[in-house]
Amino acid sequence: MKPLDIFCLTVKVRLCVLVFCALCDCFLDDYDTSTTALHGKPLFGFPHHWDSVFFEDVAVNQGTYRFIHYHAFMPLFPLVLRGLLKYSAILGVLLWNMGCYAVAAISLQSLTRTLHGPSSSEDHFAYVAMVLFIVSPSGVFTSAFYCDATFAALSTLGMASLAKGYTRISIVAFTLATCTRSNGILNAGFLLYTALFLPERTALGRLHDLVGVIVITSPFFIYQYWAFYSANCDTLPMSLIEECKGPFYGFYSRIQRVHWGVGWLMQYEWKNLPNFFIAIPTIAVACRGVWDQRRVGGLELRLWPPQWSRARHLVRAHYLYMMCMVFIALLQMHVQVMARFMFSCPALYWSAAKVAQSTARSRRLLVAYIVVWNIAGCVMFSNFYPWT
Repeated sequence: MKPLDIFCLTVKVRLCVLVFCALCDCFLDDYDTSTTALHGKPLFGFPHHWDSVFFEDVAVNQGTYRFIHYHAFMPLFPLVLRGLLKYSAILGVLLWNMGCYAVAAISLQSLTRTLHGPSSSEDHFAYVAMVLFIVSPSGVFTSAFYCDATFAALSTLGMASLAKGYTRISIVAFTLATCTRSNGILNAGFLLYTALFLPERTALGRLHDLVGVIVITSPFFIYQYWAFYSANCDTLPMSLIEECKGPFYGFYSRIQRVHWGVGWLMQYEWKNLPNFFIAIPTIAVACRGVWDQRRVGGLELRLWPPQWSRARHLVRAHYLYMMCMVFIALLQMHVQVMARFMFSCPALYWSAAKVAQSTARSRRLLVAYIVVWNIAGCVMFSNFYPWT
């Protein structure tokens, strides 16, 4: 599928989601009316819901983090949002998210073709994976003032560039992704993999990759340092502010723990059992993909498997990346947000594409999940009900 066709398909799908969200917002009452009090009840009021409030507040206040818990949000998207809101209000933000979503879809298809081959069957596989990404239930968050579309575009662009050998472009894209969301540091794993596992890499090339790892992860630690001192944690009594109890490099984790209840095994309570059921479809698809790769020898533990191409190595890196994200979601995060957390994970869509191309029953279950979850997401998110 040509890039222009992908762009048009993405815009059509996003417009359908926007219209449906707008209708739900108009004809159904909001569960939480706090943003209605701030912005009224316009046709497009739903983009201001949930975390959009924090991004927008930082943007309209000239990049100022007015409250300590705002530091849970990395600075790049609020800077982008500030410029968009200054010149074009809500329309500019929605167009930006659509454009980023299209870039991510185009990059995903390019990545899949590069790593899986240009044959007609693999080309169809790339098409299916790309379509599944476009209709992902997590896509509802790209219809609001969220950073998901921006992060997806930067991450997939970096992955596609690395697959084609454009390492420097990938480092730039991955670094900007880290400036957008904290889990962007996981993208450094691809450079670490190429430095350690690719047999054709020269000593200079491996050094270049390791420097790239430092560059990609550095924004996260620089931001924590800035946030720690901008919140005056170095001058306030540590006993008064829980987030400031500790060194600067743990500031982000402490904010997540105090304000969002995110931390090591913190979700393992009986009251959170329904959340694990919400995550089952994503876990099932990811496990199916890992099992398929293991069955064909794509996840061998040897450092330099004989006669492996660069593409096969990078495919393994992507599945290891997906496994890492699953474990982080299960052990460290709210498990119900796993689908959104893995929104930019190509291996998840490769796994889903294999499910879609397996049996008719599996395909029907996948389609039913996508349809039901998209409808539920539009209804819940647009009316300020809890949604993941």
